[in-house]
Amino acid sequence: MCALRRNVASYSAPIHTAGTKAVNRAPQTWAWIALAAILLLALAVLLRPNPARPQDFYQDWASARNLAAGRAPYAKLDGWLFDYNAHPPTSILLAVPFAGLDYITASVAWNLFCLALLAASVALLLAELRPGAGPASFATAMLLLCLWPPLWEHLTQGQLSLAMLFLLTLAWREARHGRDRSAGALLGLAAALKLFPALLILYLAVHRRWRLASLACASLLALTALTLCITGPAAFREYAATVLPALARWDTHSGNASLNGFFSRLLAPALGHTVTLAVTWAACASVAIAVGLRSARANFDEGFALAVTGLLLVTPLTWQHSLTMLLLPLGIYLAGIANRGPLSRCCAVAGCLLLSLPSAILPGFPPAAHPGIAANLTVLSLNFYGLACFWLAQLPPTRD
Repeated sequence: MCALRRNVASYSAPIHTAGTKAVNRAPQTWAWIALAAILLLALAVLLRPNPARPQDFYQDWASARNLAAGRAPYAKLDGWLFDYNAHPPTSILLAVPFAGLDYITASVAWNLFCLALLAASVALLLAELRPGAGPASFATAMLLLCLWPPLWEHLTQGQLSLAMLFLLTLAWREARHGRDRSAGALLGLAAALKLFPALLILYLAVHRRWRLASLACASLLALTALTLCITGPAAFREYAATVLPALARWDTHSGNASLNGFFSRLLAPALGHTVTLAVTWAACASVAIAVGLRSARANFDEGFALAVTGLLLVTPLTWQHSLTMLLLPLGIYLAGIANRGPLSRCCAVAGCLLLSLPSAILPGFPPAAHPGIAANLTVLSLNFYGLACFWLAQLPPTRD
């Protein structure tokens, strides 16, 4: 009996100690979460735009004000670097709740909304990929994101990429659990807001997720019809006839990290538009084929992550703020990193480092009016190389 009591005491003591440690760690964890929230709030305020130099959110805000006042949504923008709003008509509806505010206040409110979507995306990823992860993991992830230059760029510009991240993350979560109806609705919404996610619908069709792909198409068509009723057909005509053709001027921009941006900067000045377009299309086709072949042998998570990363490579315009959408494939990659080979891990590390380099701090930036081959192959393409490296890191199959 005495021995039994000693054994019970010896087993109960560690359990009591572990519970005490967990309780003691709880206030520290919530303190880190509070710190992350304060830092994100500070970023939203500190990175607000200069009233004399409007940034990307200005186009959505101005179009929303035009729509609310009964004017043409795509009326010419005064005081901005682009003549017209470059975003699709459905995206204007997202800015309507902020149209009653002045531009600076609306920009800060929009950034706070986007940061809430970022926090929700991180929470979804942790819940799906690390079911046992608690508030400490969430706090660590949010604190690290506060130090991430693509997030700074997103907040500076007031862009839509965090909304895309949230929609794609939620759609991925629904699709992996077989909830095709809600997943299709979310993918259709993402495609209506920014167009290029429509390529993911094609990816799903190729892999015979017919129901999900058809529901996403139906969602896209329904949202487009709803937008048409609200904005009128003139907005769509203006967007198709005036806005889309004008976007070609950004192909050679130094911040464009897509395949189109890389080859346009490198080849167009010497070889002309036709050759550049042919090379770009060939490279995009190679990415699409590689995604199809690799994902056919991968699980749904890995295939979807590779497709999202490839999407940013093949879309005509990919900016540093667009790289925030890589949090979804990065989370999936990290969840299975133990099964990745050393070459894949090296590519992933190199890719993440290059993706995080803010171009503005590098030597030779901003570039001259006509940068040479050396500049195009080095300082102007580091984000592109990072995106390509991270995509290549996901190609090798995981080890069983």
